Amino acid sequence: MAKTKTHGWYVNYLPTLIAFPLFILVTFINEYQNASNAQYNAERVLEYQSKTLIKAIDFIDKHTHKNQLSYDLIIDELSRNNENRISIISPQGQLLGDSHLSSYALSTSNKHL
Repeated sequence: MAKTKTHGWYVNYLPTLIAFPLFILVTFINEYQNASNAQYNAERVLEYQSKTLIKAIDFIDKHTHKNQLSYDLIIDELSRNNENRISIISPQGQLLGDSHLSSYALSTSNKHL
C-alpha cells in the first residue's frame, strides 16, 4: 500500500485566506467611494439651490422697485431649466403661485398655514 502525502490545512483553505481579506478591502473602498460621491452630489445640489435662491432674490429686487412684481413672472423665471417645484405662499398661508398648478387649482387651494 502506497503512502499518500497529506497536506496541511492551509493548502485547502489558502484561496479563502487570500480572498476574504481582499473582499473586505474592496468592500471598504467601495463604501468609501459611495460616501465621497454622496457628499459631492449633496454639495452640487446645495450649490445649485443657493444659485437659484440668489437668482430669485435678484429677480424680485429688480421688479419690486418698478411695481412689476408678478408671481407668474417669478415662477416662470425660476422654473426655466429647473426640475424643482416652486411655490410662493403668502405669510397668511395663501398659495400665490406654483409651477405645477393651473390658475384654477391656485384659486381653489386651501391655506397652507
